[in-house]
Amino acid sequence: MKYLSYSIKTIQPLVINEISSKAKTQRTLDYIPGSSMRGEFIRLLLKTKDAHRLNEVLDEVVFSNAYLKDCIPMPRSFQADKHKLRNNDVSKVINTLNFNFNEQVAKNKDEAAEQSDTEQNEALANKYPYLKLDQGVVAKQNVLCKVTKSTNRRISLNALGGADAQESTIFYTEAIDANHSFHGYIQFEESLSDVIKSVCKTFRYPSFGAAQNSGYGGCEISFSEITNEAPNNVEHANPNDELFIYCASDVISYNADGKCMAKIDAQLLEDRLGISGVKHCKSVLTQKTVSGYNKKMRASYPCETAIAAGSVFKYEYSGTLDSKRVLELEVMGVGKRRSEGFGKIIINPIFLTQEELLLAGIAPVSSEQRENASTASEQKGIAPTASELKGIASTASEQKENTQEGATK
Repeated sequence: MKYLSYSIKTIQPLVINEISSKAKTQRTLDYIPGSSMRGEFIRLLLKTKDAHRLNEVLDEVVFSNAYLKDCIPMPRSFQADKHKLRNNDVSKVINTLNFNFNEQVAKNKDEAAEQSDTEQNEALANKYPYLKLDQGVVAKQNVLCKVTKSTNRRISLNALGGADAQESTIFYTEAIDANHSFHGYIQFEESLSDVIKSVCKTFRYPSFGAAQNSGYGGCEISFSEITNEAPNNVEHANPNDELFIYCASDVISYNADGKCMAKIDAQLLEDRLGISGVKHCKSVLTQKTVSGYNKKMRASYPCETAIAAGSVFKYEYSGTLDSKRVLELEVMGVGKRRSEGFGKIIINPIFLTQEELLLAGIAPVSSEQRENASTASEQKGIAPTASELKGIASTASEQKENTQEGATK
C-alpha cells in the first residue's frame, strides 16, 4: 500500500455543511472530509488521459479526512473539570473509558467522591475538537486545539412581488476562517501511482464546500512524496485480554444482517483479528447523521446514522492479537464509504489505556487568524471575493486621501 500526504491551506473562509439541507442556519465541520477531496480529484481525473481508469480509482483509492497538523479528533471519553475548562485551565484529564471510580472510592473516599462526581466534569470534545500528538503520543505542549470560525448573516429579499414583496429571510452561515492548514493523505495500490501523480500535478488551487461563488471555499494544496507508511502513526499499547478501539473518523457500522449498530460488530473483530470471545464492555460515543452531495448528479446522498469521530470502545477477548492483522484492519477500516474517509479506526492506542492524563496547555490562536475572525464577524452580508477585497481596499485608500485633502484645505 502506498500513501501520499497533502496539506491544504484555506485562502478563503470554508463552509462544509454536515448535512445537505436548506436550513436557514448552517454549521460547518471542523475538518475537510475525504469525500470533498475525492470529488475534486475525480473531477480533475476526468480531464486527463487516464480518465478510463475511473473505476479503479473509485474502488481502490481511499481519501482520508484532513485534520489540523499532527492532530486527531478528541477522544470522547476525555473529561475535565468544567469550571477549569471554561477558564482554559486544563491540566488533568480523566479517561472515563478506563477510569474505575469504584477502586478510587476504596482507596480514598474523600478524594474519589470528588473525582467521581461526573456533574463537575465536561467532555473536552465539546470545546476542543482536536487532540495534538507528537510522535504517536499525546504532545507535551499545546495539546488542545480547535479551528477559529465566524458566522455571517445574509438577507434574502422576496422579489416575486404581490403580497409577499415585503417579506425577507435571514440566513446564518458558519465558516472556518482563512489561513488554517489541514493535513490528510491518499491511500492507494502501487499500480495506481502514475494516475495519482498525473492528477496531482494539476491540483493546485481547489475549491471545497458550499457557496463557492460567494467568496468561500478557495484553498491551496501541496503534496509530499509517496511513501510506504501511513502518516500520523499512533503508538500502540499491548493490554492483556482487553481491546480498546478509537474511531479516527466517522464510522457507518452495520452487522451481518444489515442492521445499523452503535458499536463495532464483535463478530467482525473476531473474523478480522483472529481472536475469539469478543465481548463489548463499555463505550463512550456520539451518534450523528451523515449525508453528502454529488455535484455531477446534482443530488444528495441518503442520510445515514454514523458513529462520530472520537468515539471509543472497550472489549474483552480470548486469544492472542497478531500485530499484522491489527495493522491490516486499521489500513482497511470498517463499515461503509471507506473510500471517502469513513471507517478509520485505531486499535489499542496508548492514550486510551491510561486512566488519567496530565496535559500542558492549549494551542494558541495566531494573530492572523484572530484578525480574520473579528473581521468576518463584523460582516453583515456575504463574504467578499478576492477581487472585491481589492476593490474595498482601493476605495478605502481613496477615501483616506480625500479626507486628508479636505483637512488640509
